Amino acid sequence: MLQVNINYHIPNRYEKLDYHFELNVAAASTTGIYGVSGAGKSTLLRLISGLEKPLSGNISFDEKIWFSSEKSIDLEPQNRNLSLMFPEKQLFTNMSVSQNIDYANHSDKNAQHWLTQFKLTHLAQRKPQHLSQGEHQRVAFIRALARRPQLLLLDEPFSAINEELKADYYQAIESYKKEWDMRVIMISHNRDELNKISQQQYHLTNGKLICDNKSLG
Repeated sequence: MLQVNINYHIPNRYEKLDYHFELNVAAASTTGIYGVSGAGKSTLLRLISGLEKPLSGNISFDEKIWFSSEKSIDLEPQNRNLSLMFPEKQLFTNMSVSQNIDYANHSDKNAQHWLTQFKLTHLAQRKPQHLSQGEHQRVAFIRALARRPQLLLLDEPFSAINEELKADYYQAIESYKKEWDMRVIMISHNRDELNKISQQQYHLTNGKLICDNKSLG
């Protein structure tokens, strides 16, 4: 179980925005988060991953404390066994697609296997600067998954991928989260997408996460 109960504030030009993030994510489950642009969705993923530090509160994973303001614990991102995929370009430009995957790979499958599974073997030796936006996003997803994380954090992961290809990626999330007991948190503006793959959803509004499972039927 991932348990998050943290406080944070984001100053902007007009006011200080105070946030209280509280959510629980069970093993082998996907949690969807939606909200307007600027609501703090990406910030939440950065806080969970350790890229940013909460003002106060606690983050724990299977009873291991990742962050505690009271106990002065703040694990480095590399010690949290997670993968974080942002929408902006993240691949190393000096490495080929295969090398990018191999660099992050902690699974029992090699880069060739991953590229074959997602029908991208033709990109194996290509550098990221020679990929389309959709291709870059697909490779970045594979690299995040190949790390075999306990927690997979996805920020608009399929926004540049054609609709007819998305089913393969939804299925991969379902398959590997069950095989590895992986937890998934996914941000998307596409509510239909979240409805297809998430077991619970939260609406981030006015600095708080509001559980919204009515959208799942």
